[in-house]
Order: sequence, then C-alpha cells, then structure tokens
Amino acid sequence: MRIVRSLFQQGFSVGKIHRDTGIPETTLRRWLKPLIKKRRQERQELKEKAMELKRQGLNQEEAAKELGGMSSDNIELVEKE
Repeated sequence: MRIVRSLFQQGFSVGKIHRDTGIPETTLRRWLKPLIKKRRQERQELKEKAMELKRQGLNQEEAAKELGGMSSDNIELVEKE
C-alpha cells in the first residue's frame, strides 16, 4: 500500500496504477480515498486561482508563472475542467 500511495502522490492516476499493478480500481480508490479528496480540493483551488488570474487579464503564460511555474498547457487544462 505504501508504494501505491507513493505512486499516487507522484501524480499517477488510479487507472494507471491499476494497469501497472493489477490491483482493482475499487480497492485503490478505497486505499487512496483521503489522498483523492485532497487532490480534488487542490485542483479546484488551482482552477479558481487560474480563473481569477484570467479575470485580472493575465494570459495563460503569465498565469502559469504566477501559479508556481506550471506550463501554460496545464493552465488551459485546469481552466477547461
């Protein structure tokens, strides 16, 4: 379980972990429930920050720098969610 948590914290999706380990997704989701919730909250906060920066007139590249060096492509993905 420690390896699964580590993979998830490195950014691997539940689906990717399932494919790589063969552990059923339902089991992974049960094991990772607190981390999944935290990741969703962080992404929602990031999305809100990106939208606020967009309202302030920053373009994607400027917003990416403001949000800690994210790529502008990632900013675009976050805004579309």
